[in-house]
This record gives sequence, C-alpha cells and structure tokens, in this order.
Amino acid sequence: MAFGIDDAIAAGLKIVDKFIPDPELKAKMAQELENNRKDMMIANLEADNKEAEELTKRWQADLTSDSWLAKNIRPMTLIFILVAYFFFGNFILFEFVQDFLVSFIFQSSASIIWKHYLQIFKLF
Repeated sequence: MAFGIDDAIAAGLKIVDKFIPDPELKAKMAQELENNRKDMMIANLEADNKEAEELTKRWQADLTSDSWLAKNIRPMTLIFILVAYFFFGNFILFEFVQDFLVSFIFQSSASIIWKHYLQIFKLF
C-alpha cells in the first residue's frame, strides 16, 4: 500500500488533534492542511500532464526523424524482450519437465546416475 497525500494529511490531522488543545487553532490548521492537500493534488496532476506531453514530444521526434533506427528502436526492444522472455521461460520449463521425466519415470536409472555423479564430486 502506497503512502499518498491523503495519508500524509491524515497523519498531520492526528498530530494536530494530539498536540493542539485550542479548537479554533485546530480548525484553522485542519483547513490549512486541506488547502495544502488540494495544492499537492494539483501539482501532482500538472506533473503527470507535463510527463505525458514530454513523452508525446519524444515519440513525435522519433517519428519525424530520418533514421530508421530511431523510428524502430522501441518496437525492436519490445520484440527482443518478449522473445527472450518466452525463449528462456520455455527453456526453463523444458528443463523442469525433462528433470521431472528423468527422475520419476526412469527413477531407477536416474538415481544410479545421480548417485554416481554426486560421488564423483564428493557430495554424497
């Protein structure tokens, strides 16, 4: 669970309730915390909008470039990551299935092979 603006304001209100006995001052500080919350939310939205604008500018610059690599580096990176993920994922799965078959279906011969292997390296 993330610690957000509302959590910070709630913690501030608990501190105000605990350490400030005057009800008028409590109300004034609670109102100020609420105003700060609104300002922080507005600043957060403005930062998100600026980030989206910069991302759009980056994509537009890539598309207007004359370089083939600049236009295609992001899709090629995505394709590489997906291919590597599926290749290595299936490789690991294949190794798991192969070990499963060797150890359970051919258990007698596999156990002799593993015992011999472990004795060679002094692990058994």
